[in-house]
Amino acid sequence: MDKYQTSVATFDKLAQQYQDRYMEFEHYFDTYDAICDLVTTSNAKILDIGCGPANISSYLLKKRPDFQVHGTDLSPAMVELAKTNVKGGCFEVLDSREICKIDQKFDAVICGFNAPYLDEEDVAQLITDISSLSKPNGVLYFGTMEGSAFDNGYQTSLTGDQVYIHYHSYPFCLAQLQANGLELIEVKRKMMPLQANQLQAIAMFLYARKSNL
Repeated sequence: MDKYQTSVATFDKLAQQYQDRYMEFEHYFDTYDAICDLVTTSNAKILDIGCGPANISSYLLKKRPDFQVHGTDLSPAMVELAKTNVKGGCFEVLDSREICKIDQKFDAVICGFNAPYLDEEDVAQLITDISSLSKPNGVLYFGTMEGSAFDNGYQTSLTGDQVYIHYHSYPFCLAQLQANGLELIEVKRKMMPLQANQLQAIAMFLYARKSNL
């Protein structure tokens, strides 16, 4: 398997454990609150890329039950959990590298920690696709692990399961936003909780808005 297939297989295998850990994980709640503040449209259409068990969408809907959520993930197990956790949402198995197949526009796009599993070329294309799927003045929430390509590599859990992690720098992410008509609103950073066999890392969250031109 290539690095992408390896990561997806791990998430598919450990979907339930991921849900148990992150469904009510308060460490990032404040970063989700900012989405609710930025999206002022009633009944806004929200695209959740790499939705996992819908942990972000579920949180948002508690605060904004008017949101209409469409979630995608490459792990079938994650998508099944998402369908259970958010009854009124629409969830499908879809590679984020093929997100342009979705034939609709969104008031906000959530991309929380999908980027760490994509290389720079794929992240650049993903941001281009996100821009094309965003309505004028649409909001983007983009989370990644901040760092350089020198930090990239496999991370192995105590159970021997692996994921390949890509780190992305602020200048790179900013350049992709600007190249695609997405104006940076704010950047938040948080230290990621330290887990077994992992180095301490910084989670970076970028908030942007699509130009209305």
